[in-house]
Parts: sequence; C-alpha cells; structure tokens
Amino acid sequence: MSERTPGRFRTPADAAAPPSDAAPAQPDDGVRRRAAHAIASLHLELALAPKPGLVTPFDRGSHDDMDAATFIASLQALRQETQRSTPAAQ
Repeated sequence: MSERTPGRFRTPADAAAPPSDAAPAQPDDGVRRRAAHAIASLHLELALAPKPGLVTPFDRGSHDDMDAATFIASLQALRQETQRSTPAAQ
C-alpha cells in the first residue's frame, strides 16, 4: 500500500494504535486489587505504634512537617492518582 487509504492502516504500528475516539482502558481486577493493597498497607503503617521517630496517630515522631492528618491527606492523593493511573499499568 503506497498511499494511505481512508479507513485502512499503513503500518503494523498504526494498526496497534487505538482509534482516537476509543474509550480509555480500564484496569483489570488484579491491578485494582494491588493498588488497593498498597493504599491499605500505608494506612496500617500509620496505625502501627510505637514507631520511634516515625508518624503515628499519637505522635509526629521526628517529623516537623508531617502528622497523622497530613499522612492521611497524602494517602488520599495517592489513592486518586493510583485510580487515575492504573490503566497505564497494564
């Protein structure tokens, strides 16, 4: 095929590319489960106490810039980013 024919692909790379109007990929259950486990493990890490020098619900540890509330805010940001980016992980 020397010229591009409307509705036809010219190269295998073109054929592999999804159409621009294609729906975004959805993460499979395994990707979602791993992302949920990662966030849950960070919740557990915060709850574990005592941890000398580390943030707990009761103590900032050696962190002047973080407490349990900022840790939770970080988890929420990670959860949103993980949900947004998990289709790319497939």
